[in-house]
Amino acid sequence: QAYEDKEPGMESWFGTEFNHKNTWFPHIDLFTGYLKRCGLMLEQGLPVSDVAYFIGEDVPVNSGPLRLNPDTEKDGVGVHTLPAGYRADYVNSDIIINAMSVKDGRIVLPHGVSYRLLVLPTLKTMRPEVLRSVERLLADGAIVLGEAPERSPSYQNYPAADKEIIAIADKIWGDKSAKQRDYGKGKILSGMTIEEALATLKIAPDFKTNDKLVYAHRTTSDREIYFISNQSDKRIRTSPEFRVAGKQPEIWNPVDGKRRALPAFEARESSTIVPLQLEPRESAFIVFSGKGNPKSNELKDNFPEGKTVLEIAAPWTVKFESDKVKRGPSEPVVFDKLQSLSLNDDERIRYYSGTAVYNNTFALESKPAGEIYLDLDKVGVMAKVKINGRYSGGAWTYPYRVDITDAVKTGENTIEIETVNEWVNRFIGDSSLPRDERIVKPMYNNWNASKELHDAGLSETVKIVSIDYK
Repeated sequence: QAYEDKEPGMESWFGTEFNHKNTWFPHIDLFTGYLKRCGLMLEQGLPVSDVAYFIGEDVPVNSGPLRLNPDTEKDGVGVHTLPAGYRADYVNSDIIINAMSVKDGRIVLPHGVSYRLLVLPTLKTMRPEVLRSVERLLADGAIVLGEAPERSPSYQNYPAADKEIIAIADKIWGDKSAKQRDYGKGKILSGMTIEEALATLKIAPDFKTNDKLVYAHRTTSDREIYFISNQSDKRIRTSPEFRVAGKQPEIWNPVDGKRRALPAFEARESSTIVPLQLEPRESAFIVFSGKGNPKSNELKDNFPEGKTVLEIAAPWTVKFESDKVKRGPSEPVVFDKLQSLSLNDDERIRYYSGTAVYNNTFALESKPAGEIYLDLDKVGVMAKVKINGRYSGGAWTYPYRVDITDAVKTGENTIEIETVNEWVNRFIGDSSLPRDERIVKPMYNNWNASKELHDAGLSETVKIVSIDYK
């Protein structure tokens, strides 16, 4: 950080900075812990993809002409669309020539990744050495989808190269009238979309759902690991079908590291249907391992409803940072109700950006059964929780819950919730001040007094909730 004497110092206009002058930096471990768990899981085993997509040899090529959003894209001239429920990897000519082989009808790479289908781009060009490799793969048993090339994209060995392309293409595609044609041990498909090709080959979706979820799949010697993400701002209750059979599903939460079995699922001959519930923008790992017998196919058995034990009532005592930069109240403030700091009448609070510490007490007649959570409803933007002086964890995304099972006790309990928000509210507040009074000076400031303030601190109810996972 080059500018220690300025707030927020050096910053960029893109991405999310890990800047120690960010107001939320003291809570960054909550987010990086999530990233670490995701990284660990997504390095396990090998990725599962059904399609290898050749990006072609035209230049420039950034990512290839394969569309990955079947909800909005349709096949067109020069375009292929990958249907939902499948994964694809891009491959270049070097991979096709030097790395691909065929084993048991699958195209395999030296490190073990394999594919059911090689897709050629909708181009009329291909170098002879690439087409010769495609022919070799077909002869060995590969299945290839694509149209016959007509010439080489290079002037190398011209015009002999173009003649060789036509000769090999005629051998593989014949008169080009058939949608399916056997070649050696393999098969060439043409005149159809990727979706039609996968249906022709009876390759079921790896992850089938009607909801707005994205996924990735890794496989190990004893586990099938699916990463799924709710891409909507609404809770989703869904029952996706996974292309896994004979294994017990579990949910591994990358936010807090918790793992538990999912007792409700439907076991089919070649797939498993699992009732799931994902909060807005929530992600989870669904891991299949060992053998299991389904208890039911009911969502409530996988995601039992939490029971509210009590709502922690106001008043709350809140402490702010009162230095010359953060400029919060110097004395603790008593809140008779919880609402976003941005709604407060006091400008020192309304435009506050920094750490706000909420304190209260609550009493439990007895500890409820199951796991006990502090439910914060919503936080702007991150929170860390202490119960009876013991750190219990933090929350930065839905469902904004922290496990306090081991910290809570029968009788009187103390609670401390440390929240952090963003610089935005301070930027907006300072924008109406004379320039010489603006202490916080961002390098890239698109904020002014007309902009809407962001939620900050605790804005809803705070409850003690018990969930009995059986």
